[in-house]
Amino acid sequence: MASETQELSVQVKKPRIVVTGAGGRTGKLILKKLLLSELASTYSIYGVVRDTKSLYKLSNELSISKENLIAVDILNKSELYSALTHAKSEYDGDIACLIIATSAVPKLHYLSLIKMLILKCFGYKSSLQFGYKLNQMPREVDFISQKDQIECAIQNGCKHVILLGTMGISQGPSSFLNSMGNGKIVMWKRKAEQFLVNESGVDHYTVIHCGGLQDIPGGKRQLIVDVDDKIMENDMKSRTISRDDVADVCVKAVQFPELFKGRAFDLASKPMDDGPPTQDIAELMNNMKQNCSYDTEVDQEVAQME
Repeated sequence: MASETQELSVQVKKPRIVVTGAGGRTGKLILKKLLLSELASTYSIYGVVRDTKSLYKLSNELSISKENLIAVDILNKSELYSALTHAKSEYDGDIACLIIATSAVPKLHYLSLIKMLILKCFGYKSSLQFGYKLNQMPREVDFISQKDQIECAIQNGCKHVILLGTMGISQGPSSFLNSMGNGKIVMWKRKAEQFLVNESGVDHYTVIHCGGLQDIPGGKRQLIVDVDDKIMENDMKSRTISRDDVADVCVKAVQFPELFKGRAFDLASKPMDDGPPTQDIAELMNNMKQNCSYDTEVDQEVAQME
């Protein structure tokens, strides 16, 4: 008696890579590079933006499918969890990696600029004033929301979180960045890092403290990695980093998770033509053995912030 063989086609679900803050100047570069990399063949890659308007804008700007974008208010944890939980495709699996590129953005009060220029004409000095949009202070965006993002991703199986931070924590609460709009942005970013490193329980974490971000082409400078704001002792020209180079480092962190596992480091670059451009980011990290400390006096102060 002949037997019939029925072939069952099983669709293997693709793990997801999620980039939040994909509408920002650094986030969009990370998303674009991921979609153009070999990772796109084995992962489903999504960028998270704040609203539908940003979704259409980014889709057109990067010439990518709207299916690769998710519009959600990152300040609303229930909406964020729902967006990350309900996969865009039936073939999507758990989140393999979350890349957090969200940040509060200080805005210049233009009246303070006018005031400064007028007073300067009469020989007086005045300072520029900055502020933040309503409900988008660093505490909400850089700590609470990032903490929510990490928790929601872990609940969706996430094993690796890459968090973009900033150098300058050693300067304490009185630094220029912290004083902008009285937002203490570097301090709140640090508190999110403390949660990721010390409390979240995530299997893999990578914290990248970027130097001053520049909108210039990447791949043309020698990258510098160090810890605990030692780069801040360099000349000002060696404290900056191209957003494009930051995006490349993030892609490498996804490609080589074991090399970037449990790492927290500062990232900048030398000026153009000061040394050969970095060709192998993986080798650079392999030679970097230290990690940033989270047990400084400033960290103790940050831990008390609520």
